[in-house]
Amino acid sequence: MSAETTNRPASAACPRCGRPLPAQALAGQCPACLAAALLRPPAPPPVDAEDASDLPRRFGDYELLAEVARGGMGVVFRARQISLNRTVAVKMILAGQLSGDAAVKRFRAEASAVARLQHPGIVAAHEVGEVAGTHFFSMDFVDGRSLADMSRTAPLPARRAARYVRDAAEAIEHAHRHDILHRDVKPSNLLIDQDDRVRVTDFGVACCLEAGADATASGAVLGTPSYMSPEQASGHRSRQGPAADVYSLGATLYALLTGRPPFQADTPLETLRQVVNEAPARPRVLNRNIPADLETIALKCLRKEPAQRYASAQALADDLRRFLEGQPILARRASQLDRVWRWTRRNPALAALTFFSVLLALVLATAATLRLADAQSAATRLAERNAAALSACAADAARQAERMRFELRELSRPVLEFARDASLVAAMGRGEISVAEAQLHRAAAAMNAAESDARWVNRAAPFESWFLLDTNGVLLARWPARPGPTSFADHDYLHGAMDNAAASGLGAVHVSHVYRSRVDGLHKVGLSVAVTEGGRVLGVVMASLSTADTAPLNDDARKTALLARLDPEPGDAATNQLVVLLHPAYSAKVPAVVLSADEFKDFPQPSAGRELAEPETKTSAAAYRDPVASRDAAYAGEWLAGLAVVGNTGLLLVNQVRPLAPSAEDRALARDERFWKGAGVGLATVVVLPLLLVLLWRRFGPRGETG
Repeated sequence: MSAETTNRPASAACPRCGRPLPAQALAGQCPACLAAALLRPPAPPPVDAEDASDLPRRFGDYELLAEVARGGMGVVFRARQISLNRTVAVKMILAGQLSGDAAVKRFRAEASAVARLQHPGIVAAHEVGEVAGTHFFSMDFVDGRSLADMSRTAPLPARRAARYVRDAAEAIEHAHRHDILHRDVKPSNLLIDQDDRVRVTDFGVACCLEAGADATASGAVLGTPSYMSPEQASGHRSRQGPAADVYSLGATLYALLTGRPPFQADTPLETLRQVVNEAPARPRVLNRNIPADLETIALKCLRKEPAQRYASAQALADDLRRFLEGQPILARRASQLDRVWRWTRRNPALAALTFFSVLLALVLATAATLRLADAQSAATRLAERNAAALSACAADAARQAERMRFELRELSRPVLEFARDASLVAAMGRGEISVAEAQLHRAAAAMNAAESDARWVNRAAPFESWFLLDTNGVLLARWPARPGPTSFADHDYLHGAMDNAAASGLGAVHVSHVYRSRVDGLHKVGLSVAVTEGGRVLGVVMASLSTADTAPLNDDARKTALLARLDPEPGDAATNQLVVLLHPAYSAKVPAVVLSADEFKDFPQPSAGRELAEPETKTSAAAYRDPVASRDAAYAGEWLAGLAVVGNTGLLLVNQVRPLAPSAEDRALARDERFWKGAGVGLATVVVLPLLLVLLWRRFGPRGETG
């Protein structure tokens, strides 16, 4: 292709730059301008905002790198501004060149709104323009996540959510002071940047607070149904003001704290109906960890009447700041009377029906109450008598447990004194086992012969036998001397005493699990304590208590049993079993009843350590089943039982009595009660059924179309 040459007078000037043209100028332009035109890249083709498959691509002064968000009207790209070499966000109309005048007007209104706002908490706009028929504006690119993404799997911690919403409220207050109403505040429009700061974005449905400046048609509903205020949901443009954004901030706080918005239904129309007519569930019902003050703040924002919310977004931010600083908040929980009054105003017809139904029910209930005045509830009277008996059982069990703990404490004293005897410690330290054995025999005989207030289940000489063991459980001495096993390495009384010594550095008496003697076959309890010297364990002294006799304090009506954890037999795997040591049904030397873990899972449980200083825990059971009933039918059926743990020893006292049976008069009164209860059910059906039908009709019945 050849270029045309034009001969011009020397005084001719370039139409672009005004410089004088040379005689042989091409295309009527100076060489510099012509070179710039030839080197300029061709104009970019029209941009399709809906097609993100060819990224990155050129768009005016921007290189579109990746799509970051898409909504009903627009799409946002992460882009590089070529002229300034910086990363920005570019938002353009989703329909591109096909956008209608209304969409373009609303898009420009958003750009204008953002451009007017300069606040650290609001994403700032940089440039508004049009490329190849596609309208756009550029703004700060926030490299972070939205609150919707952060709270998608679990609610945010309360203080963190309060801080985010406080900062968002301050940014929204800045917009209000510049006559901008956001109208779409929600978690997905609140971005958290790399410095953990909130940035408000998407003013796509914002409007100007000045009269007549809104581009939205009267009656139109714009926003997100789950987060819009009742006045927005109703399409009342004249009632929409800063309180609408306060409501949305409260809905956002609610969602961050509970993991769901205050209203959420299967369809947007049903959600809008809930927003206008229903009260939200209390946040603490959905998340018990929410502080009460924060719940109060959120619910104040969600009041149906704008005048009952915070007066401004700044007032909300100030109350959230008080909460974060531990100061009293200004918001107050709505009283029950306020909630009833608001519900009455929203549902006048249903409220009237409820009032007259309740009035009718009160009249009829009063008549029924007068009729029942002479027919007192037999079941209630009987339950009160049985409750008193049950309380007495629990009190007696606690008293007996305290007595048994006292006895064990007194019985522990000679065992502890002997284990700390200097001559015994010296003999064991030198390995003089025969000397230690002689000391054990003398001390045990003297202790059993001595007068003492302590009695173990009515036994004047409570100790069956005494043992002196080395740290491996090997028998060093026994009183009384008799043949028997010589290794006790598997027993709880050995390990418990040594564990106590290791924990405290000084031996303390350990109340062992119940074990079955390999000499006489009886179940016994061991009181054991470590013999120590300078922090070193030399051995263990153990005195055994027999359980061959029945427990004390039984009478004709009330029965007492003693239960305890069972030590596994030597060589057996550890088991979680409970043995009934003492019971009125036992005769001398009968095999004890052993319970599995499932059979005593509801009994009060002592903690792992078995010491005498811990207080008792007690409880009661109104339908107790005696475990010995399988052996003796006299103990079958239900019992009232009081249960008390003896200190923290693993021993459990059960004090039981038969429930009282109703008398003939009680049975007659019960028949009258059943009659009037049946009458009451019929009355409730007559009153409640119409209300239920009305509520079901309102919930599922046909609704008129909305314009």
